[in-house]
Amino acid sequence: MRGHANHVAAGGNGHHVGLSEVVEFQATAREAETLLEEIAARISVRVGLTSMARSDRLWSCRSIFQGIVDLEFAAELGCVLAVGPAGDTSDSHCRTYQANRQIYSVGDWRIVESHERWPSLASLMPFTVSEAEQVRKDMPLTQSVAQLFPGAPLKDVTAIFTIHHLTDFLPLIETAFALGLDCEDVTVIDKEYSYRDGERVDAHLRLVHGVRVYTYACLEEALSAHLARSERLGKRVVVMDDGGYVLPVVLTRLRAKSGCIAGVVEQTMSGIQKLAGHYLPMPLFSVAQSQVKATVESFGVADAAVRNALTLLPQEKFEGRRAMVIGYGRIGEEISNILRARRMQVAVYDEDIVRLVTAHERGYATDRDLGRLLSGWRPLVVFGCTGAGALTEEHFSLLEWDCYLISTTSRDREFALPALARLASCIERLGHVGTRYTLRSGAEVLVLAHGLPINFHHAQSLANRAIDLVLASVLVGGCVLASEEPGLVAGVDVEVTNKILRETRLLETYYDMWHHS
Repeated sequence: MRGHANHVAAGGNGHHVGLSEVVEFQATAREAETLLEEIAARISVRVGLTSMARSDRLWSCRSIFQGIVDLEFAAELGCVLAVGPAGDTSDSHCRTYQANRQIYSVGDWRIVESHERWPSLASLMPFTVSEAEQVRKDMPLTQSVAQLFPGAPLKDVTAIFTIHHLTDFLPLIETAFALGLDCEDVTVIDKEYSYRDGERVDAHLRLVHGVRVYTYACLEEALSAHLARSERLGKRVVVMDDGGYVLPVVLTRLRAKSGCIAGVVEQTMSGIQKLAGHYLPMPLFSVAQSQVKATVESFGVADAAVRNALTLLPQEKFEGRRAMVIGYGRIGEEISNILRARRMQVAVYDEDIVRLVTAHERGYATDRDLGRLLSGWRPLVVFGCTGAGALTEEHFSLLEWDCYLISTTSRDREFALPALARLASCIERLGHVGTRYTLRSGAEVLVLAHGLPINFHHAQSLANRAIDLVLASVLVGGCVLASEEPGLVAGVDVEVTNKILRETRLLETYYDMWHHS
């Protein structure tokens, strides 16, 4: 389920068109053949051109499908689609296939560059039945919520989802449908991160489930439209959020519509931090601060963050060199442990004196002054785990050595990147690796993933089996908010959240699943 573009051409207006793209997927022979036909049909619709000619070459042998479709359009444009096995062709019911798309011009190739309508190949490819079924098998707890709450508790509400576009989103939203939610009453916000499978998740939501998907760039427009539609339907709104995307916008720019919201489920501490200082006129079910999340998730996020950073820097040496972790919360603590286990020397900074003392007592280099620690330690890598503003212009002015900055926070708020840009004599975007800032001191600062969260960057982050318990808890929160549980009042009550989650016995089920496996 990986995708990449082999060659990209830039049009005269800066628009980029993938001339050759490859996407791997899992399928049976019949599914592969069906997907090829669907891609061909969708290209004609999305490009907005009528094919002038089409030729097909399809064949099967030993339960293996291979096929080529050549589409010719007006204006001398053409497109070749090919689907075939990727690698091993031994007898197997379901195997890895590759879909390949090649755009060409019969005459002048610049026609291809100037044509803006070509969608990416992955955006035309929802998951196959085999792929979707495998994801469901990996997430039994999420699906079990439908049995915990019989009676379709979501049938009388609408829902806004700002969940990461990873494959684990599919069982979450499918279970929400099983709980009574109508696909017509759903708005999904795509955060526009560079997820490994994000475009295919989008395609599945749109093409298979018929769900409205808006991009983060259109967030306010999407929220306004959804709240107005819910008001017309006489339904209240349940928000399932991951990063505090919805409520701050509603409370500051759409406040007149805030009464439509029955409640919000928030699963990240960055989302909780964004709401600091806001009066909440509705209940917030804080999975982020729950015992369930604290029990299972932090190590997985930290492990994914370090692992993905190492993947982006395959030629770098880390053993014996210095690292710094800013923010010694749950994730920062785990990252510090992992870096030390990788034989790095680790310094830790946190504004909270309790956390700072804890890090000191565990043998990490520490200091009450971040600038002094930074300039004295001269780390090769700096992980930002604070939520926002880990390093500012004051700190960047101290950098006189080459280093990597790595964020684990939503969006690109962890480091003050505009300030870093002001101090730079040269700024280079290095593809999906990140952005390199050459400072006037001569130091090169490479901000991995362009300052976006490293654990999601071209990756799946946590395994589906690891995130299953957390997403099940998110759905529990949605069901409770929809049913207007008597114990829920406006604001955040972590004890009530913990009580409700304990009553579901999800943790006990999780333990029984993995205790002897």
